[in-house]
Amino acid sequence: MIATSKAMISEINKNLEPVKEKCLEVELGRILSAEKLKPNMKVQNNNRYHFDKLLSDQNVTNLISFVRITMTTSPANGVFEGVVQVTQASAVNSTIMSAITGYDSISRINSYGQSANCVSLTHRYLEKFCTCKEAFL
Repeated sequence: MIATSKAMISEINKNLEPVKEKCLEVELGRILSAEKLKPNMKVQNNNRYHFDKLLSDQNVTNLISFVRITMTTSPANGVFEGVVQVTQASAVNSTIMSAITGYDSISRINSYGQSANCVSLTHRYLEKFCTCKEAFL
């Protein structure tokens, strides 16, 4: 689950790039929960159905699954929940090839109060991620 939490932290910090002079970089605190949403056997076996007719395609070997993760961050003890897409080499090889997420897949589930005032007027959509540097001076 470390790869999924790193993907979320990376996405948060990437989104904060335009306001990095105002906001502190986000770091992982601890993972509160993680739930892997596994594909059913049709997907695992890479089968496709079209109007109840089986179309088999054995050329694709990667296994894609999703992980819902809740974690704390520092500074300001932010609590975030998000969904991360995890690509593995195959069902038997659990090596993670990639873990990706997006801005819309991450929610802040605790209050950030006044900690994002420095971006409220210019980058309101980043309030959920930002902790203003001036708040820690």
